[in-house]
Amino acid sequence: PKSELYETHPEWILKLPNRPEHYFRNQLVLDLTNPKVQEFVYNVVDGMLTANPGIAFIKWDCNRMMTNMYSTYLKDKQSHLYIDYVNSLYGVLERLRSKYPDLPIMLCSGGGGRVDYGALKYFTEFWASDNTDPLERIYMQWGYSYFFPAISVCNHVTSWGKQSLKYKGDLYRLISPYKENRAALMYVNQEKTKAVLFSYTLNTPYGETINRVKLQGLDPDKTY
Repeated sequence: PKSELYETHPEWILKLPNRPEHYFRNQLVLDLTNPKVQEFVYNVVDGMLTANPGIAFIKWDCNRMMTNMYSTYLKDKQSHLYIDYVNSLYGVLERLRSKYPDLPIMLCSGGGGRVDYGALKYFTEFWASDNTDPLERIYMQWGYSYFFPAISVCNHVTSWGKQSLKYKGDLYRLISPYKENRAALMYVNQEKTKAVLFSYTLNTPYGETINRVKLQGLDPDKTY
């Protein structure tokens, strides 16, 4: 609220006219249904990239939920607000992607839901969770893999440093962490010339017998 933008354009903020402003992280939400706001947001990002051509990565973080929703621009069409807002955001991203098609951009907390199918074509990867516990990430990424390709999720676990793991290839779920005290999955490229296997030991009770893992997706006539 204490910004030049707000002081110049208070009508660019989403807020109910009959209620006090509601702050979260001391922030308000811009009304992206307004074409002038769309142009402003685009110019901020485009101006930054133009002035700093060496920028190699952007994290687009959405850390503020939408509350006290009312658009001065939409007037009597408030029922359109949520849909028009998202479509307007996509419009800004479309323009940025057209000008910067090769710039890696991560989406974090997209719409409060972390990931968003509609935004997948604009972003290189998603940050799936702030929980970087190695054990819990196994379960998260197992479930994540049912809906999104592995290359779209950015992963690191804090106890192992911040190495970003990226994969390319068909995914085979060999052993589910929900069925055994371990998890196993593997990726195989289309030519079946390379594969990578991940096997995680979770909470193995004393004396439990762990059988062999049967691999999938490989060429039976090749030696790996």
